[in-house]
Amino acid sequence: MDQARGLDRSAAIIACRQGLGTLVVKLGEQLPLSLSTPASRIAWSNRDVTVETPAGRIAARAAIITVSSNVLAAGNIKFAPDMPKRYLDAAANLSLGSYDHIALLLPAIRSACRATMS
Repeated sequence: MDQARGLDRSAAIIACRQGLGTLVVKLGEQLPLSLSTPASRIAWSNRDVTVETPAGRIAARAAIITVSSNVLAAGNIKFAPDMPKRYLDAAANLSLGSYDHIALLLPAIRSACRATMS
């Protein structure tokens, strides 16, 4: 499916014949994974991240949040502390169906990333 959609985009690079979703699943097969578990609240600090879901809380040192720009802009996931307004504004200005991606490195997490990489 990813590859078929990618053909419509002249600049798209397909990294896996079976689709990017398959690649992500393969790379993460050694990780604990929970599907169909929507996040309702994400609490983040300098030390950790806690994600609240209907199945309970998930605690980790870091999290990668991959939701549509509409989900972020609508506030369907609550963040504590709040997501900076400029990030929410950026999400609101991205249209669905575009191949644009944004990556946000929240200041409190930056030092944790550096510590992990050193």
